[in-house]
Amino acid sequence: MAKVLPFSGVYYNPDKFSRFEQLVSPTYDTITDSIKSKLKEEVNNFSYLISPDGNGEKYKNAVNKFFGWLLRDVLIIDKKPSFYIIEVQRKIEGVNYTHYGICGLLKIEDYSDKLKKNQVVSENQLNDRYMLIKETQTNPEPVCFIYKDKERELNSKIKDFLSNKKEKFQVEFMRNLYKIYEVDEETLSKNIKTFFNDVPLYLIDGHHRYDAALKYMKEKKEELGSKYSGKEPFNFVFSCFFNFYDEAIFINPVHRGVKNFGISITDILKTLSNDYKFALIQFNNPKEELIARKKVNFIIEENRKKGLLSFGFYHKSANNKYFILSYNKQLNADILDTDFFNKTIISKFNQPEISYFYDFETPFDVVKSGELEGVFLINGVNKEKIISLIEQNKTFEPQSFCFSPQIPGGLMLFSYRYSSIGLD
Repeated sequence: MAKVLPFSGVYYNPDKFSRFEQLVSPTYDTITDSIKSKLKEEVNNFSYLISPDGNGEKYKNAVNKFFGWLLRDVLIIDKKPSFYIIEVQRKIEGVNYTHYGICGLLKIEDYSDKLKKNQVVSENQLNDRYMLIKETQTNPEPVCFIYKDKERELNSKIKDFLSNKKEKFQVEFMRNLYKIYEVDEETLSKNIKTFFNDVPLYLIDGHHRYDAALKYMKEKKEELGSKYSGKEPFNFVFSCFFNFYDEAIFINPVHRGVKNFGISITDILKTLSNDYKFALIQFNNPKEELIARKKVNFIIEENRKKGLLSFGFYHKSANNKYFILSYNKQLNADILDTDFFNKTIISKFNQPEISYFYDFETPFDVVKSGELEGVFLINGVNKEKIISLIEQNKTFEPQSFCFSPQIPGGLMLFSYRYSSIGLD
């Protein structure tokens, strides 16, 4: 049984900043070195908290930054607990969509039939997020869950509530508009609590954040012993909940970048030639390049309709060429593209350093800038298939897919020390 509670959020001060666009950041696991460098030109950017610098001192630096922001009223804390609604306005293939996420605290529990995970968590990411929680005493980014409400009953109540409501603040990020509303109506707050009492939850983004919070909770519980009450702030994790049946909710592929293959592009293609056949898309100017990028995505999808699994590939030594790699063997319908990729492509190289990208454009750009040697473009994630496999207790490799829309870092956070909780 999921227990979802309101809390007093911590967020950037709307009286101090007229626009939050320079303050929010991508999620920490999608911030490349070049992106981080640009973000940190703004001294109050949220990346200082979720992706701190300083090697052995980095978590202390995050703590100092966080408390400095509180002391200078860069961040403020709501006076009373509430749920929050994230309204996301976005355009997809020329169509405008508006949909809603519900933000609150979830009581931390082990995974079960009511709380399902789906991706393996790397130890490095787990320990990194654990240390950030432990030192800053915050959940700086939410864990995102999908729930099923086919009749959209909860969405309907949210729409009614928002019909005459003014947002607390709004942010434009990645071509989406995010509006944050405070739920100050007791009836809707009770409806939210009641709804989540029985509904299963599917963890869809932030597995490392949830596992880190779970690890910290168990350690603190053991440390407190008989003094443990179950009401301590570390028993809860900052969470956002989205309806599976919302047509603008997607589960998208995560593209892969490789820092250094250690071999030439000729040897890369030769290594993959037993499993893949190659096609080439060439371009000679920026206009043709934009068309070529769209063509990569189009060909991957067209091949899929023909029963062919394909990946895009771009390498810095072939700077005016994109490759289409098409798998030349029988496909297993129950396996994901990323599983094929890990088994038949990335495993062929000597444990290269991998970067991950949640959008389609950035991978091309980081190769052009010289930050990475090559990237692979992955497509074809189907949310119905993913949820079906999760319900069968299937788990996937880290970064097998991502949730869309991404929630910007810095919209809101939960502080163990300063946020109050609406305990029953």
